[in-house]
Amino acid sequence: MGMKVSVRSVPSEPFQEVARALTQLGFSVKTLSSLRHPREGALDAALLVKAPSGRVIRVAIMAMARVDPNRFDPSQHLPPRSDAAVIMIVADVIPKMGRAILDKAGLSWLDRRGHLRLVVPGVFVDADVDPSGRGRTAAGHRATSSVTIRGVAAISYASALLLWPQRAIAIRELATRIGMSPSTVSDAAAKLRAAGLLSAEGQPRTPDLFWALADAWNPKFVAMAKAPQPGPDGRFYGLNVLGELGTHGWAVTGISAAGALHAWRSSPTGHEAPALDFYVPDVEHLRFARQLLGESSSWEGRSCAVAVAPTPLATMVRIARPGGQLGQWRIAHPVFVALELAQNGDQGLEMLRNWLPLRTVRVWDTDPEFASGAEHRTF
Repeated sequence: MGMKVSVRSVPSEPFQEVARALTQLGFSVKTLSSLRHPREGALDAALLVKAPSGRVIRVAIMAMARVDPNRFDPSQHLPPRSDAAVIMIVADVIPKMGRAILDKAGLSWLDRRGHLRLVVPGVFVDADVDPSGRGRTAAGHRATSSVTIRGVAAISYASALLLWPQRAIAIRELATRIGMSPSTVSDAAAKLRAAGLLSAEGQPRTPDLFWALADAWNPKFVAMAKAPQPGPDGRFYGLNVLGELGTHGWAVTGISAAGALHAWRSSPTGHEAPALDFYVPDVEHLRFARQLLGESSSWEGRSCAVAVAPTPLATMVRIARPGGQLGQWRIAHPVFVALELAQNGDQGLEMLRNWLPLRTVRVWDTDPEFASGAEHRTF
């Protein structure tokens, strides 16, 4: 006799969602007699799950609004338990970095936007499921970052909101800066709003918007055999790599850029970057870089790395730190540097937790704050 029961018999919303998702994937689900409503952040073993293979699994559920990669530490946030239950985190939003943290900790999870992962000996599930009510967009679609933040217009609008979170972003002005039509940018803004990443007033919901953008941030770096050496006019073989602030030019990003801003809560160790990573404005700059610098035969042996920026804003909104460790090179805005750090796994996450860039809202943190210091010179 099977264990499958009606999902309606599971009275608590997180249990309903897990039961519904698992039954979609062919599992049988039975509630325990000790079922009670879990508080957000509280652990409660509530379900017995029978896999198609016949394996019976006891599932403990912890519900939360989001898994914030910059704050969530499984070793500190999970209460002790005495049984052998599998822990499943249920959250409205679990960004890519958050999923990596849970996976590394051996935790299972359900992202209400429509994805479930269940890993125990003999059972491995990593599959899309129907989004639950809290994980749907206003239009009823799955609210994953791959749908809501895709393409230059959406990436640029999300970036602008994070660059200037306390300002109203003018669609027409932004469209002019990134070279796109106002209607295209407006459509992108509407999708972000429908996904619940903006408030009713159009302000960014942080850190959700940052981590959704980090999921979509995917510049393709090319390793170069030589590093550029711009002349006094800011050019390298006629290529304007420096550019005046407020115009397009190359921008240092990643670990080197973070270190150049001298803004650590505690000094990181073991994070020295042997080569600079640059965002460049367009494919023409990348093509010239390949011709002038040559491609490296290996990533480890590179002298620098170059990638076309995911948004034109990344090569326009830059910082000048003359006399600093990067010399005359312009540095990408801290938001873009943070997006790059977010791609570097545990190392990048550790740096984000300890990084306090000057006069910048930490939009990747649950509690954004300004660090003291002089204003950055940006456009």
